Amino acid sequence: MDIPEHPTQVRRMLQARLKQLATDTPVLAASLVPIAKHCGRPGCHCQQGGPKHVGHYLTSKVRGKTRTVYVPLDLLDDVRSWVAEHKRLKALLQEISQLTLALVPGHVQHPKRTKGRSGTAGRSWYAPSATSGPTSTPGWTTSTTPVRRRVSLTTSASCSGGG
Repeated sequence: MDIPEHPTQVRRMLQARLKQLATDTPVLAASLVPIAKHCGRPGCHCQQGGPKHVGHYLTSKVRGKTRTVYVPLDLLDDVRSWVAEHKRLKALLQEISQLTLALVPGHVQHPKRTKGRSGTAGRSWYAPSATSGPTSTPGWTTSTTPVRRRVSLTTSASCSGGG
């Protein structure tokens, strides 16, 4: 996954991934494995060198020990979809974690990028400016955050100390 550099794009991608977390199907954190075995009947083809009987089992860790559970054939399709949903969510959580981690250095870098630009000194990097647009005057803003303003040192009468 390519992570964009700009924090706004990272946040958009993060919000899209968070919306995908909702699921209406069961989630199963286990592995579905086919196991081929001989049966116990002496006259069966599996005892005579033919193909073995295949059964499907779920394996998972319970308190550090591997547990195995037989999956009946009528539940096999459902169990496959539950395991697939777990894999999807696990990959999605990994992407969410990477995007969230990408926000941290972006938070520090953004003020450095805007330092020295007029009208952006006190503005938060995730909030749009009230003056952004074609009609705004450079250096002036309507926000309540303190911003350096351009002041001309060559004004005459308004700066006199008389009174």
